[in-house]
Amino acid sequence: MISDLYIFKINIAARLCLVSFSSGIFKNNAVFLLAKFSGTKSEEDVNAQITEKINNIAEQQEKYDTQKDLLEKRLVALYEAGETTYLDMLLASDDLSDFISNYYLIEQMAEADEELLTNIENTKKQLEAEKEYLDSAKAEIETTTASIAEKKNSLSKTVNQKKNVVSSLTAEEAELQA
Repeated sequence: MISDLYIFKINIAARLCLVSFSSGIFKNNAVFLLAKFSGTKSEEDVNAQITEKINNIAEQQEKYDTQKDLLEKRLVALYEAGETTYLDMLLASDDLSDFISNYYLIEQMAEADEELLTNIENTKKQLEAEKEYLDSAKAEIETTTASIAEKKNSLSKTVNQKKNVVSSLTAEEAELQA
């Protein structure tokens, strides 16, 4: 009878250890899921990274808008100038030095236009990539949060079941001792 009671207590202790171990796994799993997203260890770090990305996106959007406005102004100026071509500018030169100066100016304008277009394209690509990254990060965080909540609920149910088992076993133990 005493050995049955002793085995009974050991069984209860083993179950309680399992519950404690499970809750430890839950905590470690939550940290792992957050770390998987960002290489950090806390939710605050993840939120800080998201805030940083949002600020970076806002800066990139402002830069993109500024470059786009500059391009629009340049295109309006070209349209308002009419059908003046680079050849017309070169042929309007009075002498050789004027011709070389005009050629240099045309070359500078063409390079500036090309650089502006390249910058706009690169900024737009970078902006889209950061928005995509942020969207995927938010989706992963939502998934992780849902997973953690699900595991927490499951763990709570398991803990409640274990408490019920412990209380019923404690009642049985009291009956056995009586």
